Amino acid sequence: MQSPNVSPESTQASPDWRNPDEFPADTGPPAAVRDWLLDMGSLTQRLREHYGARVSMTLTGQAEEPPLREEAALLGMDSAQNALVRRVVLRVDGEPVVHGRAVIPPATLQGEGGALARLDNRPLGEVAFAELDATRRDLEIARLAAGSRVFPELGETAWARRSVLDATVGPVLVTEAFLPALLGK
Repeated sequence: MQSPNVSPESTQASPDWRNPDEFPADTGPPAAVRDWLLDMGSLTQRLREHYGARVSMTLTGQAEEPPLREEAALLGMDSAQNALVRRVVLRVDGEPVVHGRAVIPPATLQGEGGALARLDNRPLGEVAFAELDATRRDLEIARLAAGSRVFPELGETAWARRSVLDATVGPVLVTEAFLPALLGK
């Protein structure tokens, strides 16, 4: 069994994703970030409740590509199968506060789920929670290193969460890295 004192993963290794209950208060995420990590609702909605119109989102990439092996396993996919991978940055006053990554299996994109491929700069959570009756499950957290496999663009160590959103159209894996700047807002 690994020590509960968690250091960031190396950029090549898989993050050490754990159930939040496995982190003692003194070695896990600070209370301020833990509150964000454990919230089961829409992150975009919560940010807007706190910061109003100061919140914006930028789509930084969207492409069909193979998910990471552990992502495919969480979604019940073959890891060689492509999924739609969507990357975003959420900002407050123009400053990045959260990096987001969504992995959407092909089956989820069928029928009504096709709208998830055409979100552009509309937040996925906004659609999933408000229009597709999504619920969050299998929440795990990890401390990510700069240049993480999940977020190669991450320039600093950050606490992150990943969870499956079960929507009426199918599952979506969402991973969010909470930057230290969020806590200073």
